This record gives sequence, C-alpha cells and structure tokens, in this order.
Amino acid sequence: MELSFYQSLYSNDTFAIAIGRLTLSSAKLESCIKAFIEAKGFVKVTGKVPLGGLIKALLDNHKIDRTAGEHLQFIFHQRNYIVHKLHANLSEYPTDDHQLRMFINRAKLAEEMEFFSGLFVEAVNAA
Repeated sequence: MELSFYQSLYSNDTFAIAIGRLTLSSAKLESCIKAFIEAKGFVKVTGKVPLGGLIKALLDNHKIDRTAGEHLQFIFHQRNYIVHKLHANLSEYPTDDHQLRMFINRAKLAEEMEFFSGLFVEAVNAA
C-alpha cells in the first residue's frame, strides 16, 4: 500500500466527512427501502439483507421507474466501490493530486442516498 496516498486520504477532512456521510446515508437508505417493502406487503424481507439484496427485492417485486431503478443500482455499485474495495483502491492509487480529488469525489454519494431515502419515507407515509 502506498502510505502517502493513505495518509493523504486520512488527513483529508473532506474525504473523512464524505466517508462518514456515505456510511450513515447507506444505512438510512437500507432502512428506508426495507420499510417501503414491508409497508407495501408484496414480499417480506427477513433478517439482515444487505443493500444489494434490498434493491433487488425492491426492483423484482415493486413497480419502480426504470431510471430510478438504474440510479439505485448505480449508487449501490459506487458505494461498494468505495466501501468494499477501499483496501484494494488504496493499494493501487497513485499519489497524484488529480487522482486523489477524483477518488474523494467518488465517495460523495450521500446526497443521492438521502434523496432516495426521502422518496421511500414519503411513499411509506402516504400509504
């Protein structure tokens, strides 16, 4: 692992805030999708189902706009790129400032997750 890249990310408050918000927003989105699925009653989600499983259950069992479905899957894949592959990404990324800014920007998914969480909460409350 390139320690200077790790140190650049670790000491970058923008990245740390983005990762924190990404983690919180991801958990919120999971909860909101699960609440929506349970409120609509077409399928029961039991136990701890990860975000990908929840999105699959949502798309397979509920009428969701195609664009919204594609965007949810995009968010899911981008979240996984940051969260589940962080070690590999730290091992491969150069220390160049442009690459660092690009990596940090990829972690800024919280706004999109918050948007979709809001839509699911509205749908549950309207039911």
